[in-house]
Order: sequence, then C-alpha cells, then structure tokens
Amino acid sequence: QLNAGGVDWRGTAVLMDGRSLNDPASGTYNLNLFPSENVGLVEYVSGAEAFLYGLNSTGAAVNLVTRDFDSNIPRTKLLFSVSSYSSESSDASFHQNISRRMNVSFGLRAQNTDGRFDNSDMKTWNLRGKVRFHILPNLSLYVSEIYTSTRTGLFGGVSIERTPPGDEFSSLSARV
Repeated sequence: QLNAGGVDWRGTAVLMDGRSLNDPASGTYNLNLFPSENVGLVEYVSGAEAFLYGLNSTGAAVNLVTRDFDSNIPRTKLLFSVSSYSSESSDASFHQNISRRMNVSFGLRAQNTDGRFDNSDMKTWNLRGKVRFHILPNLSLYVSEIYTSTRTGLFGGVSIERTPPGDEFSSLSARV
C-alpha cells in the first residue's frame, strides 16, 4: 500500500502499460497481485502531473511497464509455495516467440488462505496475457490484458468490545 504526498493508497493510481488496474468500486489496487517478474520498468509520477493519469491519482501515479520476453525457445516458470495455516501462493508463466516479429506471454497467479481462523479466508487470482508484434525495427504493437478476481472473507478487524483484554493479538481467542 503506497502513501504519496500525504495521501493513502486510495489516492494512488496504479497502471499497467498506461491502463488503470485500480478497482472501480474502491479505487485501490493491491500490488501483491502483480507478478514482479513481469515488471520491466516502474514509472512514478507525483504532484500535479499525476492527474494526467486519472482523477484517482491525487497522491501519485505508478505505471508498471511490463517486461518484454524474447525467447527463441519456450520459457516456462512455475512457482508454488505453501506456508503455515494453509496459505498458498502459486505463479505460472509461459513466453514464446511465434516468429521473428511476434511474441506471446501468458501467466496465472493465485494466492489463497483457508479460513481456519476468523478473518483469514481469502482467495485471489489473476490471469495475464500479452502479444507483441514488431511492425518496424523501432515500432511495436502490444495487446495485453490482466484480469484479477478477489474474494475475501476478511472482516473489519478485531472487535475490542467482544475480545477479552490482552487477547487482541491472539489468533485463537480474538473476536473479529
């Protein structure tokens, strides 16, 4: 969650290749959902110039320029991680040159927790794809998409009124 110029993350526009990633309802974007291997360049604009990227960029605008993969042989990556309390993270990607002028990239990312405890049920995933076509040596055409789905069983936090004193940070006895 970015804070820029005294404005919290609701006032920060997050873009991918110049297109907004912010949720239309809340105006926010969770940067943990964007795969870091896909970032080729990060453009950061703050102050009045950030308004060029949209009205939700009162604090700043962050443009994540996707990385270009140039693979003559298929490049595949698979990451799977499981931690305590059934928290899972996985990421898979595939990149391949179709011809000298065309490249395709696809990927899937998922993060899940099982909800064993109150306030810990979350499932989120995204699909991403990019097609790059070189028209001229210095001119390329890109078609890219990222689709994110999030379902949270997360509540508003610990209820101080219902939680016994001293148990506010206990995952077993704190009431949410």
